[in-house]
This record gives sequence, structure tokens and C-alpha cells, in this order.
Amino acid sequence: MAHSRRDFLKAASAAALSLAGRGLPFGGLAALPGIDAYPRAGEKDLEELAARALEAARAAGATYADVRFTLRRVEEITVPSLGSYHHLRDEELAGVGVRALVDGAWGFASSALWAPDEMARLAREAVAQARTNARAGARRIELDAPPPPARAEWKTPIERDPFDVPLVERIEVPWALMEQATRYNLGARNASASASIRTQWERQERTFASTEGAFLSQTLYYAAPRLTIFVRVHPHRVGARSSDVLRPCAGGWEVLARAPVLEELPRLIEEAYLSAGAENIVPDRYDVVVDARVMAQLVGRTIGVAAELDRVLGFEANAGGTSYLAPPAEMLGTFQLGPELLNVRANRSRPEGLATIRWDDEGVEPEEYDVIRDGVLVDYHTTRDLAGELRDWYAARGRPARSHGCASSEDARSVTLLHPPNLELAPGPGTATLEDLASTLEKGLVICAGSVTVDRQQLNGEINGEMVYEVRRGKRTRFLGNSEVLFRAPELWKSLKALGGAGTQYWTGLEVPKGQPAQL
Repeated sequence: MAHSRRDFLKAASAAALSLAGRGLPFGGLAALPGIDAYPRAGEKDLEELAARALEAARAAGATYADVRFTLRRVEEITVPSLGSYHHLRDEELAGVGVRALVDGAWGFASSALWAPDEMARLAREAVAQARTNARAGARRIELDAPPPPARAEWKTPIERDPFDVPLVERIEVPWALMEQATRYNLGARNASASASIRTQWERQERTFASTEGAFLSQTLYYAAPRLTIFVRVHPHRVGARSSDVLRPCAGGWEVLARAPVLEELPRLIEEAYLSAGAENIVPDRYDVVVDARVMAQLVGRTIGVAAELDRVLGFEANAGGTSYLAPPAEMLGTFQLGPELLNVRANRSRPEGLATIRWDDEGVEPEEYDVIRDGVLVDYHTTRDLAGELRDWYAARGRPARSHGCASSEDARSVTLLHPPNLELAPGPGTATLEDLASTLEKGLVICAGSVTVDRQQLNGEINGEMVYEVRRGKRTRFLGNSEVLFRAPELWKSLKALGGAGTQYWTGLEVPKGQPAQL
């Protein structure tokens, strides 16, 4: 195996030289072997490639450099509703990126080609770019203390690699779920049910090496299954409802194979039928109870994204936006976002969390920390080059200015940025359920499922509810269709009156764009 991969590296170098001689871009290497031919973490070939990049960066004048390798396998299968089309996408993506620090400025260069000469070229290009950036006279970057040098491997705990499952099984399982929905008996209601299911699997093999002595590798697995039920009651009246148990998470084939989808089908179909004949809401002011699915999005967008320190400092102003949680000197420890009931912690360790890893893209092992404690903002998400911005705040509390381990990227071809960790909203102190909370409303709405959107400051937003019920004197009186609730984040959280108990927690994922070109 090692010999064949050495042959691959030689072939890659020869192909690159051939294409370069013809003036063709490296994107023409589609004829090279698939990613199974690439060297894997721990193999000597990969260490030699990393060493070549780091040595070249040092020789060119970098005070610090790191190199990242990623091998990604992505598959998407769509089994549509009857009368539509099927879709199968299977991609293999290889990338390498070199980052260099020179005179307090970053430079970055990346490629899809893994070859010794390409490593050296990327390193020199990253150093040259850093020197140019340093002359611009912008903020001088200072890294926090380096993590201990380590050589280790880690893998997302899974039961079965989805890419080891036969393709026919990967297609037949979602197809069987779709067929089950179409067979549901809607009685004499002159309606028909159908379904669309999409499965998406991703495996990322990531290797990180730095001039500080780190050589770390991890294999990450992501699943994003989605099932949508449609009920047609009229040629122009169709209700839709999405599964609650199929949601984005870190995991393997068992995410789909063990999900209790069949058990929830009757409820989804009945709710889709209801939504097809929903009444319109009367614009007014209401007390609102939202279910855990909507609450997860509110926490993620108005707290999780808003607490990214680069957004807070304005470094993302022309790309992903800024944050209402600014400036840090006036906010940390003093800004009362909500009541004492509001407590939010961040981590990158929770099982199935989409941000769960062992090391971030700077080789830092993340820690768990409070973002909101007793309703007060007490910390931000940080990376090695941002933690120093909070040095005075940390020092006053006897803590070092250390990165929380939030550096990440889509893959090695993308520059390292700060991305949100997993966020956990602590449950309420009691055992209240959604129905218990709804029963306290005199005049209000119960919002079950929907989407949350916010502006570029994560400040003003709306909840677009998919399943909305009107409540009068503690009783649900009628079903309302899609309804929009407008809010400003501080007023929203300050008006928080109660939270569901421990049994009401729900986990899901968000797509958050960052940088230019945008990463998700």
C-alpha cells in the first residue's frame, strides 16, 4: 500500500509538471486515482509532505506555519415524491492548505495537488502573501501560547461507515421509507400523501501539522438525512411537514438505520393534512411558546453566531456580518441579555454535535465554557489569534488568554476561520413540557417547527412558523398555517419567562455562512 501511494505521489508530480508545461490549470488532474490512493494520516508519505511545506515556510521567513490536509467523500441521494426525479451525487475532494505568519500577518495558499514540489510552492506563496499583508499596516497578529506538541489520531464514534454500506442498501432504505408514507390511509378525506427523502453522508479525513511540533489526524463523519411529507387536498393546496427525528448530526449509517421514522409517520401526515387547510393569523401581539426545534435555532443564531469574536470586532463586516454583542469592553460581565434562567454553554465535545472534534484547525484541544451565565454575557468564541483581544478580561479572573478551540474550515483549500461550537441552552429547573407551558397562556401562540432568520448583526429577526396553534385561556383553539413572529434579540431574551425541563432538549444543526468566499 505504501509503495502504491509513493507511485501516486510521483505520478501527481509528473502530471503537474506536464500540465504546467502546457499552461493548463491543475484542475485538469481528474484522471488521477481516487482518494483511496492518497496517503493516510500516520503514513510516512504524508509526514514527508507536511515536513516539506513547513521547512519551506521557515526557510522563506515564517515565524509560524501550519499545513492542513483533507480528504472528503460526500454523497447525496434524493428519493423524490412520485412523479419527480432521482438524484445521486458522489464526490471525492482532496485539498492541502499552508498558512504562514510573517511580521504579524497571515498568508495562505492552497491546492488540490499533493506533491513535494507543490508543498514548497504553497509555503513560499503563503509567506509572500503574508509579507504583502504585513505592509498594509493592519492589526498585528499575536498567537496565544502554543498547545503541547502532540502526535495523535481521533475518529468520530460511529457504528458503521456509510460508505461501507452497499450502494443498493443506501438507496433502498430511504426508498422504503418514502413508499411507506405513500401507503398511509387518509380515509375518505379526498387527500393523498407522498414524501421526499434526501440522505447526505460525509467523511472527512483531516491532518494538521505545525512548526510547533503538532501532527494530528482525525476522521469526522456527518449525516444530514431529511424526510418531508406532503399531503395534497386540492390541486393548489398542499401541506408539508418534515421529520423531527432525522436531522443533521455527526454519526454514521446508524443515524438513518435506527431513527424511529415509521413511528412518527402517522403524526407527520396528520399535521401535513392540517397545514394544507390552515387559517390565516390575525396580526396582533401574542405571548409565544416555541418548541425545542425553534428554540435551538434562536439560540444558535442570536447567541451562538453573535458571540463569534471576529464578528464582534468587525472583522467579518464585509462578509458574514457583525454582532450586536459589541464592543467587548462594554459587554463582558455587564450586558444582561436575559433573566437568570438563561444559561448557554459552548463545547466541541458533545456526542453527535456537528462541531464536535478532538482538535480544531490550529491543533488546539477545545474546552467547555459559559457564554451566557445567569443571563449575563461572560465570554466569546475565540481562536489562537483572537484570544489575546480578551487578555485583560481573562487576567482579571485569573485565567490565561487561551483559545477556546473554535478555528475551523470547510476543508484544507479554505482559509481557517472562527466557526461556532456546539451550543447548549440549559433546561429549566422544573419538569415542564411544551403543553405545560402552553397551558399558561391567556392569549398566545404555540409554534412547532419552523425557521429562524436574522439580519447581519444577528439582532433583528423573524420566526417563520410551520405549525402554529392559537391558544386562548390555556387551550389550543385553532390551527394556523405559516405565521411570522418578528423580534429583536435582546427584547426576545429579556422576555423569557420559562423553559422546558430536561426531557425537552432537542439537537439539530444550522448552516452559518462565513468569510469570502463563503464557507458553511
